[in-house]
Amino acid sequence: MRIVEQTPTKLTLETRPAWAFIFGSILVILGVLLINYGFGIALLTFGVIFVFGASAYSFVETWTFDRIQGTFTLIRQGWLGSEFIQYEIDKIADINIGGYNFYVGNTYDASIVQVSGKNRYLGFYYTPNKKNQEEHTLYIREFLSRAC
Repeated sequence: MRIVEQTPTKLTLETRPAWAFIFGSILVILGVLLINYGFGIALLTFGVIFVFGASAYSFVETWTFDRIQGTFTLIRQGWLGSEFIQYEIDKIADINIGGYNFYVGNTYDASIVQVSGKNRYLGFYYTPNKKNQEEHTLYIREFLSRAC
């Protein structure tokens, strides 16, 4: 996740899931290198399928907190369509970090806590780097707590 815009009235963050393309590309390269050993064609095929499948289900997410409009907007764009979610900033109480334990380790995501108590997770931005997630959550908390 990276900060696209940070002003006193607007905070925009964006995420692009590069891991899927990197992993798929590695499989494609290994497949090409090992094609003469019998199992290279399987790696090549799996890599190509993984790259295309990941790109079809990977979304570019943009989170925009806008004081002037008084809104938080989440736009999720991908090959299979787009999603647009909007909340009023004054209805957001906090941003939480959630942790999940998988077989290979922990991963973390962020969610909006609304004044009503409902949580809305912020989508497909999961990371094994808790410090990175805490840093982005801190940017959002500071922006929400700052007066115009």
